[in-house]
Amino acid sequence: MPAAPWVAAYATALLVWVIVLALGKRPTLWKGRALAWLNGAIVVAILAAVLTTRQAPGWGVYAFIGLLLASSIAAWNSWVLLHVGRTEIDRVLEKCFAQTRASHSKTPAGYTVSAGGAEMSVAITPMLAGHAVRFGGSTDSKKAQLICSLIAKQFQPSLPPLRIRT
Repeated sequence: MPAAPWVAAYATALLVWVIVLALGKRPTLWKGRALAWLNGAIVVAILAAVLTTRQAPGWGVYAFIGLLLASSIAAWNSWVLLHVGRTEIDRVLEKCFAQTRASHSKTPAGYTVSAGGAEMSVAITPMLAGHAVRFGGSTDSKKAQLICSLIAKQFQPSLPPLRIRT
């Protein structure tokens, strides 16, 4: 089984996703975990095709799956904010820190936040089409998770949320 059709399908899905995000006007948060979901769906589709067609995958397919898994791991804790300026990002972050009563200090790279007795860093770097936000340090405390989820709620998600009507 050749890798080229899978790479083309993945590239097309990624390109459509990027175009939809670029055409939006509202401040949008793209979480790296969303890329992991897309990559996981492609891997599951590849495995299903291998099992149903009973064709042995080539080395290119194995390399592509490895690339998908590696990019999922690399992007897992990364966020990209689109259609929003740095001053607005700072305003939202400081508002979220104040709401959670987290002591914070501004650094050249972003912020250092005291969350649950440990320090969490929030690094903000400009990108071509937005700003990358990366959380480091102690992000496992409940307060750090609360801060991250509160920040995320201030922006439109890159994927529409699933709604189950009852």
